[in-house]
Amino acid sequence: MKSTISSPPWYFRLGKWMIRNHIRGGYRLLNTAGNLGLLDKTAEYRLNERITINVPLNRSGTWWDGEDVLQYDAPTVRLLASTIDTLADPAVFVDCGADIGMMSLLTAIHTDNIERFIAIEPNKKAFDILTENYRRLPVASEAKFGAIGRIKGTGKLNSPDYLPDDDHARFISESKDGDIPIYTIDDLGIAPQKSVVLKLDVEGSELDAILGATNTLANARKFVVDLEAHPLVAKRTHIDPIEILRQLNEIKPCQFTICEKPEITLQLDKDFFSQVETVNYDIIAVSK
Repeated sequence: MKSTISSPPWYFRLGKWMIRNHIRGGYRLLNTAGNLGLLDKTAEYRLNERITINVPLNRSGTWWDGEDVLQYDAPTVRLLASTIDTLADPAVFVDCGADIGMMSLLTAIHTDNIERFIAIEPNKKAFDILTENYRRLPVASEAKFGAIGRIKGTGKLNSPDYLPDDDHARFISESKDGDIPIYTIDDLGIAPQKSVVLKLDVEGSELDAILGATNTLANARKFVVDLEAHPLVAKRTHIDPIEILRQLNEIKPCQFTICEKPEITLQLDKDFFSQVETVNYDIIAVSK
């Protein structure tokens, strides 16, 4: 059973210091500590005077200290929060592929214009921590175990060949024998004429998620969608990120901003990665 600690152990801090200072052996130190069970701990970090977050140290994807947490995906968090601030009414924030709730909690400390959080996460280990973290939000919140898709059903998690050991890269596939419920956003009961924010970190299920959210988005007063364009995911799914943006634009005309390259104006009639360098990007869509 993991213990919760207020500060990471010295060997974790040493490993992080070595990595930050480009000293060889930092990753090996953390891997060795993890293999010995010395990282079977959950660190509690303070985000602001009201909110703390629990982070598991026994996953390489969350080898985070307090500095990492506060700087997590900073360009996206800042742009997303400032966009939410412009909405005319408090939004419903739906965090799809929420993991431990990092984006939800970080967004919550940067904007007060959210009245309710809903999180969906298919990884049981992450979900248990997500549930604890969601209790710390200052407004109504609900965490649901499962995945988001085009239609309701069940599924199972799969690991891609290019990142077989990375929990963050696992993706859902429909399966009648699966033990993970698949929901649609349209089934979440979000009232019409609400402002809706969707954060999609669903490793290739973005288009399905949006198709399962068509009614919610079409009837929203305004919507904001944050999604990732990942070249390896696009190659695996054979879905160009621009197809996802076109689908959003069909529901309601949208303005699209690449968080890391806000100066670029995307053309919806061209492949996404023909317009930018072939790396990962976060995109924020805002209905007009």
